[in-house]
Amino acid sequence: MLDNDSIVDISSLPLGGLGIGNGNFTTGDMYVLDRSAPAVHTAVFFSNGNNDGWALESKETSDQGGSTNANAQTFKLGDDGKDLQYRAILDFSTASLPDNAVITKAILMIQSQSVAGTNPFTTHRYMWIDIRQGAFGSFGPFTIGALQVSDFQAPASVYGVGAIQNNPVGNWYWSTLDARAFPFINLKGSTQFRLGFLLDDNDDMSEDTISFYSGNFSGMIDRPTLLVEYYILK
Repeated sequence: MLDNDSIVDISSLPLGGLGIGNGNFTTGDMYVLDRSAPAVHTAVFFSNGNNDGWALESKETSDQGGSTNANAQTFKLGDDGKDLQYRAILDFSTASLPDNAVITKAILMIQSQSVAGTNPFTTHRYMWIDIRQGAFGSFGPFTIGALQVSDFQAPASVYGVGAIQNNPVGNWYWSTLDARAFPFINLKGSTQFRLGFLLDDNDDMSEDTISFYSGNFSGMIDRPTLLVEYYILK
C-alpha cells in the first residue's frame, strides 16, 4: 500500500511524516475488507403440538397453573366462567437454524378460530409474549418440553418481548418480537413462547375467550408460526 499522506492520526500528522511514499506498507499481513451486505435468510417454523397448548389458572387471581390441555386443536386465551385466566404455551423446534446464525427479525403469528362470550381484546387490552430458551417446564434440574401446569407461572428467559394487538388480517394476529428475544431463539433445541392477556379478570362470571389453532390442528399452515430472518456470521 502506497503512502500518499491521506492517512493521518488524531493530531492530523500523516503516516510516516510529511512526504509521499515515506510510510509505504511493504511487509506484514494484508487484509481484504468485504463491504458487501450479508445475504439474509428466512426460516419458517410451525408449533409442535406435542408440547404446546393452554394452561388454566388454579383459582382466580392466584397466578398459579391448575390444569392444562396439550391435545386440543385450539388453545384459548382470556377468562373462563369462573374468571380463571388462560395462558398458552407455543413450542417451536428451532435447532435447524445454523449455529452461526445472527437473527435480525422474528415474527410470531397465530390464527383465530372462534370467540366465546365477549372478545377479550375489548376488555383485556392486548396479549403479551414471554420467551424461554428451551422449555418452561422442569422437574428439579431436568428440563421438560411437554406442557406442564407450572408453565403457567414458570420463569421466562425474557418477559414481554412482544405484544399482539387487535388488528388481525384474515384472522391472523401477529407480533414482531423485540430484539431482546433474539439471543434466546434456541439454535440448538426448542424455543417456547408464553402468551396471555394484559388484564386478568373482568368479573362477569362468564367465559370470555378467543380460541386459536394450535400445533395439533390438522392443517399445518394454520398452526402457530414463527418466522425468523437471519444472516450467517462468517
